[in-house]
Amino acid sequence: MSTVDLPARLHAALREAFPSPLDEIRVEPGYGANLHAWVASPTFRGAPDYIRQDRVWDALRATVPLEDLARVSMILTFDPEEPEYAWALGELDRAS
Repeated sequence: MSTVDLPARLHAALREAFPSPLDEIRVEPGYGANLHAWVASPTFRGAPDYIRQDRVWDALRATVPLEDLARVSMILTFDPEEPEYAWALGELDRAS
């Protein structure tokens, strides 16, 4: 499968799983040919990180082939009210 549209396919899969306008999704270039993604959703409020990660990876595995998922080297998950979210947003916006 073509990797040219992989960021868009990852974003679409995540948007389907996190459809609220309050959910923010980013898929960014990572190291080399890898990709990084992050999802900020109020639905993560109070959930431990492993539950958040499971939800994101389950959504991706449902629609994206495993050979394409091998290019995802990092996924961050946030509740938008967490201080870490504000930090990450600031860091990512400065890097863009």
